[in-house]
Amino acid sequence: MNRQPFQTPPRYWEPRLTPWWVRLCRPLRQRQVQVRQKITSITSEGGEAVRAAFRSGAGLLFTPNHSTHYDSNCLYLTLETLGFPCHFMTAWQVFGVSSRWDQWSYQRHGCFSVDRERTDLKAFRQAVDILETGRWPLVIFPEGDIHHVNDRVLPFREGAAAIALAAAKKQTREVLCIPTAIKFEYLDDPLPSLQQVVGRLEDRLLLRRRTDLPLIERVFRVARTVLCIQEIEEYGQVRPGDLRERLQNLSRSIVDRIARAESRPTTTKPIPEEVKDLRRRIIDSLEQSTLSTAAREQKERELADLFMAIQFYSYPGDYLQEHPSRERLAETVDKLEEDVLETAYPTVHGRRRVRILFGEPIPIQHNAGTSGQTAQLTNLLEQEVQQMLNRLSRVNERRGMPTEQS
Repeated sequence: MNRQPFQTPPRYWEPRLTPWWVRLCRPLRQRQVQVRQKITSITSEGGEAVRAAFRSGAGLLFTPNHSTHYDSNCLYLTLETLGFPCHFMTAWQVFGVSSRWDQWSYQRHGCFSVDRERTDLKAFRQAVDILETGRWPLVIFPEGDIHHVNDRVLPFREGAAAIALAAAKKQTREVLCIPTAIKFEYLDDPLPSLQQVVGRLEDRLLLRRRTDLPLIERVFRVARTVLCIQEIEEYGQVRPGDLRERLQNLSRSIVDRIARAESRPTTTKPIPEEVKDLRRRIIDSLEQSTLSTAAREQKERELADLFMAIQFYSYPGDYLQEHPSRERLAETVDKLEEDVLETAYPTVHGRRRVRILFGEPIPIQHNAGTSGQTAQLTNLLEQEVQQMLNRLSRVNERRGMPTEQS
């Protein structure tokens, strides 16, 4: 996940979906994924059910996993082949760091901005309106951020489910959620390129390049070094325990420390939710004109630390150990490359293919007076996407794709 500006958005970018512009830009988008990302093919399954749902006139909400920077491009190209463009709920920072030309184009592709650090009523109402009466479907990535963990979904946020239920409440038309799994796989052996990136990581951390070690051991060596540095920064010493436990404890320690500094009680809420609440509070403080220079600098450090907490939270700890496939090895190196070398986009280590699986459309019913509907739907969508990713991984193995580190 790249570093992003955290502040109140300067404005709201509304969607202005223009089908002729989408068609005109399709060759450019195809070239971007082919040349920049070396994606040679994008295939999909379950498209007939999606096409039938669209033709029925229902409001469609796609809820895919979000493991790479080009998920949206690949999904957009696929949905076009099914006969329609779509809207994308997009973090306002994507608009905020882009040129006016790119902002204009994003809007014509159906993108609209959302402030993820607070309850963005404009974006919420826009999304509900699209599902209630809009001609074209809506895509929301419930994981929120990009974490380069393609075999697992991180906990879904509840916004997508809340939007679907709000749209279904008015019963303007049927609302359907379509769980969607996106899987990236290498066709070429990524190991030679990974060796080069790991060498750069070792150089940055003042480690000797251990080319005599297996690559996976070098990756763990880099990861442990980064973790030790941050533990010393946070605790003053390196902590014992396995990698997963230490990552979780470090992330929670950072968040609890900042909660105390902000005079907020520590909670057991998921890290992303607590970080969201703290960021909103800090951003509001930074926008007070009476804040001293020293206090402002402290708030900026807290925002940077919260970003770091999310980064450590996003490392599962056992992901590579569980199944050291070449994809998982590449994803772990991608995360380290972004976090340690601070690259905008990780290196692409060879030709890839993308497979997209659409689940069975889920009819959404809003039951008045029933509690917990949002959480239940969120859990259902998360489970469905995870099961589809598991299926794609099994199909990958049956087809004889070499997944183990060679």
